[in-house]
Amino acid sequence: MVTEGLRQVIIFILYHYPPDPVAELNVLVYPSTILYNNSADLLNLATTSQSFSRQGFSMKKYLYLLLVCSLFFTACQSENTDHSASLSQTSSPVTTSEATSDKTKENPAPQAVPPSPPLYENFQSRPQLSLFPRAGAFRPEDDDEQGLQFWRTYIDHMVRTSGPIKPDADAENIVFGFRAIKGLDSVGVFATIAVKPSTSYAVSARFTCNLTEGASTGIGLQEFNKFMWIGEQYSESLARQTQLGTQQGFSLSGKVEKQLNTFTFTTGPETRMVHLIFFRDGSHDRNPVLIDDIEIKVSGSSQHAPEQK
Repeated sequence: MVTEGLRQVIIFILYHYPPDPVAELNVLVYPSTILYNNSADLLNLATTSQSFSRQGFSMKKYLYLLLVCSLFFTACQSENTDHSASLSQTSSPVTTSEATSDKTKENPAPQAVPPSPPLYENFQSRPQLSLFPRAGAFRPEDDDEQGLQFWRTYIDHMVRTSGPIKPDADAENIVFGFRAIKGLDSVGVFATIAVKPSTSYAVSARFTCNLTEGASTGIGLQEFNKFMWIGEQYSESLARQTQLGTQQGFSLSGKVEKQLNTFTFTTGPETRMVHLIFFRDGSHDRNPVLIDDIEIKVSGSSQHAPEQK
């Protein structure tokens, strides 16, 4: 009972006051810049859309809370041990390890399951994909303070101006919208998806846009040698360690109205994850790019993602 209570306290702390993954811990979790999320992904990571820095919560306070919980847990364990010793004289001998083992077999710990095909996202109900913002080609390195400051400003702007919307006031359909940022040649959003090596996949998505001359939008992808729970644009140094290559899906320009676009790609022999990137490049304007009906599945497969509820 005490252990369960402590677990709930720690989960509460991690859920409501997680550390800032960039500024404080640099750990590989979803940061506060998520635009659209599959809640199952976030629950697997025990993270949320708020960070210490945004709530004025320091790392020292975080460690202090965990220390208090640890001391509380130790004291309760000591008390439980003494109590168990007194009961062991009159009760049947059942060791803690045996009881724990039996409980573990009955209730195995849940494992984080990466999002993988078949996937279908139409933004109408429970999210199937998690989408994160991109600004430029790479996130600046940790030691580039000025670059990080500008990059975070761009990312914050995307968070405020991107997300699910109803393009027609009288319509029920919901789409995802994002737009260019003045001063940047490339912005976009991306989804992390686990894939199998040497496998062909079919991707489709519906686009609506009205781009100025010299601008383009579409889908591209990056291949990586392992799946990582990182919901943030990669720095160039991290990309060099894990990225295997890039592929172009399709590119659109001018005016497009609810156009369904498809392409296929084949993963390499070492590919375990792709970033599916929805980009908007080139000349600046304020017209949004709208995306909808995103689907990824094994090429040639008749299997579709389950309907959203």
